[in-house]
Amino acid sequence: MESLLDFEECIKDSPEFRLCGKMVEAGQAYNSANQLFLSGLVELFVYHRKDTGVVVGSSNKSSHAGLQEMLSFHTVSPVLRFSCLTHVVSDQNPSEKEFVRIREDLETAAVKNAQVSRHKAAEAEQASHLLLATRKCSQHFALDYCLQVPLLVVPQVFSFVHAQFTFFHQGFDLLRDLEPTMKTMAAQVLTSDLCDCSAKRKDLENKHLLVQQRVRTP
Repeated sequence: MESLLDFEECIKDSPEFRLCGKMVEAGQAYNSANQLFLSGLVELFVYHRKDTGVVVGSSNKSSHAGLQEMLSFHTVSPVLRFSCLTHVVSDQNPSEKEFVRIREDLETAAVKNAQVSRHKAAEAEQASHLLLATRKCSQHFALDYCLQVPLLVVPQVFSFVHAQFTFFHQGFDLLRDLEPTMKTMAAQVLTSDLCDCSAKRKDLENKHLLVQQRVRTP
């Protein structure tokens, strides 16, 4: 069974881990660009507020509201990625405190075993047994601690997957709700363009007839 998260990649500054950080930064830049795009839509709506096409104005409002809601859902994704990548075990975690204490005891036992005089067989044997016992205890706690870390990361991964599902589901619903408005706006714009084109064609035909009459007139 392949692990969802490589523990060694999380505890060292590896190229893959740095790429994950760059992915989060790219997502934040994408959200900033989307926000600028929405600001441009607001300015467009302000400039076309006095237009005769009521549907266009309402479509701008609906599009802006829908895209703003999609952006809010999309912002959750990089936040959860960053939380998943930088999630560490809290200092209040009893397992972490116990793990740190055992590591300190192991260092202390190693120092005592190195400093004890070899001429004192009883003290040397006692220090050696203490070092072996502390080392085994440290290994057991290290294994237990490494097994607990994925259990703390998995909920973050599930939250990220759920946020992705929510984002795409909400985006689909919003775009589906905007579809009738977009069709109505397209029909209105097409009708307006056809009317303008017909009016300009008639105007050009009248001008052409007027020019021909003036040319024929001696």
